[in-house]
Amino acid sequence: APTEPKMADEEVTELTINEIDKAKILCEECFPVDYPDSWFQKTFTVAENVRRVRYGIFDSLHENLVAILVAEIQPIEVAEREGVSLDQSCCRECTPLAVYISILGVTQSQRCKGYGTKLLDHLLLNSSCISKIVYLHVQSTNFPALGFYLKHGFSKLSHLREYYLLKDGCFSDGVLCVKYINGGKPSPPFSDKVVSFAKVTGFTCIHSLYFVASWTWC
Repeated sequence: APTEPKMADEEVTELTINEIDKAKILCEECFPVDYPDSWFQKTFTVAENVRRVRYGIFDSLHENLVAILVAEIQPIEVAEREGVSLDQSCCRECTPLAVYISILGVTQSQRCKGYGTKLLDHLLLNSSCISKIVYLHVQSTNFPALGFYLKHGFSKLSHLREYYLLKDGCFSDGVLCVKYINGGKPSPPFSDKVVSFAKVTGFTCIHSLYFVASWTWC
């Protein structure tokens, strides 16, 4: 009798360096970019100065890795250098952190079964309460992935030209997406800062606001 296809169970496990070869196989299938061996060694090696989380879902026999999520816990300044802002009012009682999702992928045969959602939910559930931002990059033409992140509360922040170098040697644009968690929120627009400054200083007329804005822009 034909055997039933192996289905992935729903247990999220923490991946170790022992699963590095399985991770390589999955990444080769899922992503249009090449990840060198050095990236896997760095990602799966525990380092004192870098905190990473590596989650995976295996098939029912625990033979094949069918879904993977790797993220790095970063100082907020790293996210800000990437163009992600955080309102400083969110950081008065703690030093905030950012979570950068470097990869999230599910093998072709197991997609649309909720495994990507389960990995993402697991990451958010286990993130520290001082983590205020979750952000990532995604290929601009990967519409299923973009739809997935938008459905889970992420917003498009910026479009990055020629961000990815693909396996075929061509470049592809990327999109920076962000989700604010644990009370985090983006910095207010510049116009809001001017109005706030005017209220504090008593500059309430249009002429005074124009003066403040002109001085700030010069």
